[in-house]
Amino acid sequence: MSWSRTDATLHLEATARRHKILIAWRRRTWRRYEAHVDTRMVFIGEPHTARDYLAALHEMGHIVSRHSVAAGKRKDCLTEEAAAWDWALRNASVSMREHLTERHRREIGGAW
Repeated sequence: MSWSRTDATLHLEATARRHKILIAWRRRTWRRYEAHVDTRMVFIGEPHTARDYLAALHEMGHIVSRHSVAAGKRKDCLTEEAAAWDWALRNASVSMREHLTERHRREIGGAW
C-alpha cells in the first residue's frame, strides 16, 4: 500500500477523538511536537512521512499511556518515553507501519 498523508491524518484525528485529545496542527517547518497531559492537547504537524505520523501518535501516547501521570514529575523520563513509543507503535495503522524504514526505527530508538 502506498503512503497516504490523508489516511494518516484521518487516523490521527480519529485516534484523538477516541481518546478525547485535542490536536493543534502546526506548520511543517515547526518541528517540535509536544503533549500537554493536563489539557489533553497535542501540538503536531501534518504527517508527511511515516516518522511524522508515529511521532504524532507518540505525543498522544504521552497523554493516554498509564505512565502519563509521571509527566508532571519527570521522575522517570525513560519509562514515560518508552511507554509513549510503545503506545504509538501498538496504535499505529498496520498499513502505515509498513512504511517505516530502518532509518525511522533508528530515529525512534535515538529518541529514547
